[in-house]
Amino acid sequence: MPGALPMREVMGAAPPELTQALEALSDGIVIRDRDDGLVYASASARALLHAGGVDLDSDPSGVVAEYESAEDDGGRSPVVTAAQRLLGAGPPVRDVVVGLPGTDGEKRWISVTTDPISDEQGEPRGSVTLLHDVTDRYAFARAVMADVASRFDVIWKEAPLGMALVSVEVGAVGDIVTANAALERLLDRRADELRGCAHQALIHPVDRLETPMFTPLTDGSTRHAEWDHRLLHSDGSGVWVREIVMTVVDPHGRPAFAVCVFLDTTQQHADLEQRLRSDERLATLFEHSEEVIVAYEDQGEITWVSPTIERVLGFPADEQVGHSILEYFHPDELERASAEAEKMRRDPTYSASGKIRVRNAQGSYVVMEGSVFVVGRDDPLEKGFILIARDVTDRLRAQEAAEQSRAELEAQVTAFGDLYFLFDRADRYLGFVGEGTFVPPERFLGRTQSEVLPEPAARALNAALARVRVTDKEARAEYELPSDDGVHSYEARFAPLPEGHVACTVRDVTERKRATERLVERERRLESLQVRRANERLEAQLQHAQRMESLGRLAGGVAHDFNNLLGIILNYAGFVEKAVVADEQAVNDVAQIRAAAERGAALVSHLMVIGRRESTEPRVFDVNDTVEGIIERLERPVGPGHELVVHRSGEPLHVRIDPNQFEQVVINLVLNARHATPDGGTVNIRIRRVFLGAAEAAAREMARGEYAALDVEDPGVGMTPEVVEQAFEPFFTTRPDGEGSGLGLASAYGIVDRAGGHITIDSEPTVGTTVSLYLPVAGESASAEPIYAVSRVADAWAGVETHAGLPEAAVSDVVVVVDDEEAILESTERILETAGYRAVTVSDPMTVLGLVQSMPTPPSLVLSDIRMPGMNGSELAAKLRAQYPEIGVLLMSGYAEDLEGSWNDGVTVLAKPVSDRTLLGAVRTAIEERDT
Repeated sequence: MPGALPMREVMGAAPPELTQALEALSDGIVIRDRDDGLVYASASARALLHAGGVDLDSDPSGVVAEYESAEDDGGRSPVVTAAQRLLGAGPPVRDVVVGLPGTDGEKRWISVTTDPISDEQGEPRGSVTLLHDVTDRYAFARAVMADVASRFDVIWKEAPLGMALVSVEVGAVGDIVTANAALERLLDRRADELRGCAHQALIHPVDRLETPMFTPLTDGSTRHAEWDHRLLHSDGSGVWVREIVMTVVDPHGRPAFAVCVFLDTTQQHADLEQRLRSDERLATLFEHSEEVIVAYEDQGEITWVSPTIERVLGFPADEQVGHSILEYFHPDELERASAEAEKMRRDPTYSASGKIRVRNAQGSYVVMEGSVFVVGRDDPLEKGFILIARDVTDRLRAQEAAEQSRAELEAQVTAFGDLYFLFDRADRYLGFVGEGTFVPPERFLGRTQSEVLPEPAARALNAALARVRVTDKEARAEYELPSDDGVHSYEARFAPLPEGHVACTVRDVTERKRATERLVERERRLESLQVRRANERLEAQLQHAQRMESLGRLAGGVAHDFNNLLGIILNYAGFVEKAVVADEQAVNDVAQIRAAAERGAALVSHLMVIGRRESTEPRVFDVNDTVEGIIERLERPVGPGHELVVHRSGEPLHVRIDPNQFEQVVINLVLNARHATPDGGTVNIRIRRVFLGAAEAAAREMARGEYAALDVEDPGVGMTPEVVEQAFEPFFTTRPDGEGSGLGLASAYGIVDRAGGHITIDSEPTVGTTVSLYLPVAGESASAEPIYAVSRVADAWAGVETHAGLPEAAVSDVVVVVDDEEAILESTERILETAGYRAVTVSDPMTVLGLVQSMPTPPSLVLSDIRMPGMNGSELAAKLRAQYPEIGVLLMSGYAEDLEGSWNDGVTVLAKPVSDRTLLGAVRTAIEERDT
């Protein structure tokens, strides 16, 4: 800026304390002005460079010349740039290691980082360079490798266990450097085949993980790990091993490489399978037994259950092992059961017998009758209990019903009405039985009702008595009489008897009538409350629908432009990745850019699902097999200390839903359960068939019928009712800022609701959470083939190597690219031309037909965006197909509604953002289909 001091004067005017602080640093500091003139170099910097054979005041060309061989693609490599910057030439660099010749004949390795210095107006004033000596780290790695080679060569070659030395990368164990003869024999593969092979490629595909399992080893948090899995044999089969991985670190504590040892456990797994088959034969012996047989340990843990438990109580036998037998007893029975167990502990010959209430799978209790005895009584380590019991609930209910009927009959005979009157032929009272008459007894005998009762009551009773006389059938009357505690209501029933007599039973129904009145009033208030709540619920649903519609319009409005931006970011990240493949730090930086863009694409996908703008491809599949396929790939990435257990239903359960979206829901629920259990635990996934009756379905606002229910249960921190109430709201999350978008449960709700299902949450703080989703059961004739869905974003971008293995083009293939986004045109042109196509870019779709007409040879393909001003891609495709049927047409769009089905007689539509691999594959397919 005007009047600003040059860098030399600024340093000259700096306080002595600043210079002293810079000189005290162990790392070297070099400061230059805007013309790369040397302003300041600390003593540490000069000493580091002097040891490497470099003089800061000399001509740098001689030193830089040593790195000329590292040129790449016509440009300077990062190492050359760092060497130049070290001596005052070239752009800024960051954390690039330079090897200097050294004055003693030994190379010195220095890490170089350069940052610019700007004034308040942003104008460059110079640069500052930080130099850090890393020679010791490099020397340690070479020394360790030499030590391994010299001291363990014989052990390495002759060891009976398979061993491999593997490189270490960020977040993963990388490629195999060397393998011993035992590993060659184990896998029937030569050493030259194994050398350079990725460690992950050794693992059998069924056991292979989607995300690295080695992060704790490679980030330095642990040095040793082991697990069981299968290695891939040369014939394609799996070899069971226990793999032990140990990392070796450098003097700074950073992992340098890994040693992997493989123990062959194939025979142990075969023995386990044989034992399981034996257990199956044992279970068959009890299959048709009427008794339930349970074996459990001294503390109550179940070790075996007979298959009859499923028929008697409804519990799958294989899912009860590991549970406590006390879980099934009625709470009132626990004290008696504990007392009987204590007797058997003191006297192993004692056996308990009797009846006990036990919970069944429906949650109700049945009565079991049987006995319990001790097994393994001579060996304290093997001591346990055997329970043999049968369901006697129906028998006891029959006995109780008979006893109750007898008691009711006795009560009715004993108290046959509150009062029993007998009338003669002249309607006079002959006598009565009972207590609590409203007039003295002597006033009844020989008198009529009109002579004894008030006129309103007598009139009602005389009318009923007259009906009996006329019809010879029973009659009924109600009336009221005053009492000391108010007016009482009575009910009289008249019945004809032989010889013209009539019997009358009178009961005081005051309390019943009052209760009825209270009930009517209560029902009236309840009905009013229900109407009010229904109105509130409808209002809430309307507001939710309006929010979803607004969000859908927002998602649809930004999807196209946002997907274009993501496509640009991902494509150019791919270009950069190719250019910096030799620079590990730069590759990692590009990976971070790519990951952020993928998260953006996933975020748009969530928004589209919530707003119902996402395209879907519903398919029918079995929930059991599909969930197990998903969990097999999730089990290890869920993290240490967590266990995923899938409880299959006893039969296939077919549903119709987009398999990609179904996988998205399951993964989201499992990962939520993991976050809810930070200290680890078992996450249970239960699959079951349920039938919702009219009342239960109405409570869930669903249709009556059969559903496939999937419960994800975790024993985690749980949620308060207030959090549960908001859990499905978009952007609501309980995680810290930056750790969650708040769209997971909202998109899951949208996916399941769109499939005709429902999601519920049952949670309690400190106890845990169960999220249940219900999907309508599809027809039983549907295919039972499992579908292992893959996320669209993951399919398009995850793991794509953009620099190798892409479809090649014919030399004569010309592709016209049409898009109103210049950056999309430029990146698409670059991808196509790198693959061998000749690309012609057009930003105005109105000029495409004229361009094609002017070309000497028609192009092989026209690749066009759908949403463009003037003429959209659909209209352009129709005109091209009409005038030039020999030209292939391929469309792209970032709008979900454009992706439903196909356009214009089978024209394929690609979803933006699209990877270079997917784009080139679609281009090649479209051209080949045109040729055929």
